[in-house]
Amino acid sequence: RNMSSAGPEGRKKMRECEGLIDSLVYYIQGAIADHEPNDKATENCVCILHNLSYQLELELPESYAQSIYVQRRNISNNDKTPGCFGTRSRKVKEKQQDTPLPEEKSNPKGVESLWHSTLIRIYLSLIAKSTRNYTQEASLGALQNLTAGTGPMPLAVARTVVQRANGLPSIRAMLHVSHPAVKKTAVSLLRNLSRNPSLQNDIGEQKL
Repeated sequence: RNMSSAGPEGRKKMRECEGLIDSLVYYIQGAIADHEPNDKATENCVCILHNLSYQLELELPESYAQSIYVQRRNISNNDKTPGCFGTRSRKVKEKQQDTPLPEEKSNPKGVESLWHSTLIRIYLSLIAKSTRNYTQEASLGALQNLTAGTGPMPLAVARTVVQRANGLPSIRAMLHVSHPAVKKTAVSLLRNLSRNPSLQNDIGEQKL
């Protein structure tokens, strides 16, 4: 847990460590299945994954970055017609923001697991079921990290949280806990989610 907060090089080495991320995810899945979301080891695992998800899109290996961004580049290049505000027209921006990630792998390994819908659902489950503030904060923080920015990965993760995994009720509940750090992280996550125009109606209806 301490090593995972050592900076970009430390995160890179840990993401590349064979079996590490898979083991952390496996342990958390077992804890949830055994109805034990509050043990200290689960907290440590989630905190490590939280740290490893920090600036993930910027620090991904080039091979992953190319795979994620190729669809976005193709859409941008194919739509050359400027709107009233040139290349910043709302239609073009929304079209770019709706660009999906490549199809998810059914059995992700290593760093691929960090943005996979399986882990996103694990975070939402811990937010709903754990009573440990650090576990709640780390789960919210990992989702906050994954939804930061305007690239295809953050936008796809945001859609998974809101639309595919119905995560807004669990996040909303964190606005009412007494722990200030949990509240602050929940608000920051909602800020990230609300940047996606396709999610604003859902967020407005369920959160305002």
